[in-house]
Amino acid sequence: MRLLFVGDVCLANIDTKTFAVDPQIAEVLDGADLRIANLESPLTMSEEKAPHHPINMKAEPRASQILDAFDVFSLANNHILDYGEIGLADTIKFLRSENKSHFGAGLDERAAVTPLYLDRPERRLAFFGLSRWYHAGPSKAGTAPDRVGKLESEIQRAKRDNRFVIACPHWNYEYVDFPSPDSARLAHRLIDAGVDLIVGSHPHVVQGYERYRDKLIFYSLGNFVFHNDERELAEVSQVAQFIRPGSLNQTCILSIELDEHGVVDHELIPVHSDNTGLRPQTPERSSAFLGRMEAISRPLENRAEQRRLFYRQATRISQKSSTTLLVVLRQQGLLSLIRVLFGIRKQDLKIVAYSILLRLGLMPKATSSRPAHE
Repeated sequence: MRLLFVGDVCLANIDTKTFAVDPQIAEVLDGADLRIANLESPLTMSEEKAPHHPINMKAEPRASQILDAFDVFSLANNHILDYGEIGLADTIKFLRSENKSHFGAGLDERAAVTPLYLDRPERRLAFFGLSRWYHAGPSKAGTAPDRVGKLESEIQRAKRDNRFVIACPHWNYEYVDFPSPDSARLAHRLIDAGVDLIVGSHPHVVQGYERYRDKLIFYSLGNFVFHNDERELAEVSQVAQFIRPGSLNQTCILSIELDEHGVVDHELIPVHSDNTGLRPQTPERSSAFLGRMEAISRPLENRAEQRRLFYRQATRISQKSSTTLLVVLRQQGLLSLIRVLFGIRKQDLKIVAYSILLRLGLMPKATSSRPAHE
């Protein structure tokens, strides 16, 4: 059984009528038994933006070759609630009308944490979504939380049912090449709980992959379909100067071959993505891309090295965060600022602390925080 995974699919500001999918990419997608993506934008006609969201993205609920290319969508991400409960409800309704499966978010907590069970002749599957952002409550729409305790009983139930368990977390930090220490610990805890494969999303760039207890963890596949304009980012983002040129256009398709025992093979297929379409990367760029994936994956074998590289890159986040807090206070008021502060986690505070120590000269400065194969 062949499964294909891609990263973020966001149709906001994408002209789906002219968006071109190269025949080679279409052939790869068509050759799979199941194709899975993270749907980053709600599909709704609603104009009611959710308050307290930094950016509100959406697309019209209509069929397109992009959506047609996939069978299953994770909705566990930080933009699926950009147009509130209505936007999420419209998205679910539309996906069902198109015979598309989904998981990771719902109109209440029970729906959000309930896995997607798929029974195929080759294998029985269970999909779990997790997100750091906008968790559902007993009577509140939202995403499944990134807490193993909330999902562990369902994971174990799926394993007793002889299912191959897949987790798709929306995690980590934007434009950083390495997973955070917290995300790495979460990944290992998920596998300890019974997950067989992890495919993450959110950073907009690819991150490395590792094996833990002989299970594969792919931390990020980057943006698959996403409106990317580096000039626009330079105007609105405090971290645009740190984005490696062209990195937002470098993505891949993850191919997973399954048999009754588990994963028997995997392959990363390099893809170039921009606002106009998808096409294969040139042989030279493919080789460089795969070499770089290996380079950013090697530090994951050494937790101390991974932490060092992560914090040296992530210090930029503290600069962005301080600016963001001031903007929220000025534009949306104290209540919104309090909401943002309640969302801060220990990992965020560790990044800020490292940044302060670095500025005070108490941490060694890196001559370069980028791995080889740039």
